[in-house]
Amino acid sequence: MISHMKPSSLYLQATVYSVVFWLTDSFVDYHLFSEHETLIEAIIAPDSMELWMRLLACTLILGIAGYAQKALNLSHQLHKEVENRSTMLEQLVAQKTEALSQELEHSKVLQKELEAIAVTDQLTNLFNRRYFYEALNRACKRQQRNNSGLFILLLDIDHFKSINDNLGHAAGDAALRELANLLIKTVRETDVVARWGGEEFIILVEDSTLDQAIVFAERVRAGIDSYPFTINHPVSVSIGIARYYPQLSECETTISRADLALYEAKRSGRNQVKVFDQSLSS
Repeated sequence: MISHMKPSSLYLQATVYSVVFWLTDSFVDYHLFSEHETLIEAIIAPDSMELWMRLLACTLILGIAGYAQKALNLSHQLHKEVENRSTMLEQLVAQKTEALSQELEHSKVLQKELEAIAVTDQLTNLFNRRYFYEALNRACKRQQRNNSGLFILLLDIDHFKSINDNLGHAAGDAALRELANLLIKTVRETDVVARWGGEEFIILVEDSTLDQAIVFAERVRAGIDSYPFTINHPVSVSIGIARYYPQLSECETTISRADLALYEAKRSGRNQVKVFDQSLSS
């Protein structure tokens, strides 16, 4: 570093540089250049000037081309890097999309299962009271438009308490499940059968006449009476029938009337079908 040099050394170095600069300047002025002659003209012969200029141009072009090639290579590298990252991003998005799709599908399945549980009786796998009310309200609205005949059948197992008391609640549950399966096999696809509660079941029958409803109820009663239940105990049902009249009653009123008819069937000896009439409500 200059700051660490002695003053005498600095003076000597400056003197040497001064002499060199003076000699160089004198040489260029008096030995290399003639009057009106440039530095290039002094160094290069006039007849070689064009060749040297071409070489200079080629050198510049090659230099520029080299930089251009480097830039092009860099561009290709960047493009390749972008493609690689783009591919990785696309794969990641595809994976996440597939995972999200599976999660949504799983959520839909769970939602359907929860909805099914909400309207299903867990013991018999029939519809529960909640679902039956919803189906009944929809059916009543349809009847207000076409009045094609809507009937409710309310069933109750005769002497069910004795089954539980004598054979145990497990036998009673088994009888309920078997009876539910028998009802599912007996009703039409358009009918709605549900567990009403305890040993009671309810059936919604649309597009039917009273005679057809009675025949259907008798078939249900007879089928249960003759069915070989696994509990080795006779099982029979009493059934009450009531019709919905759009202009005269509410949907729920029809259920109450079917219950009155059911009570009459039990009072009359059980294991039979009774149809509601106004005398039962007095």
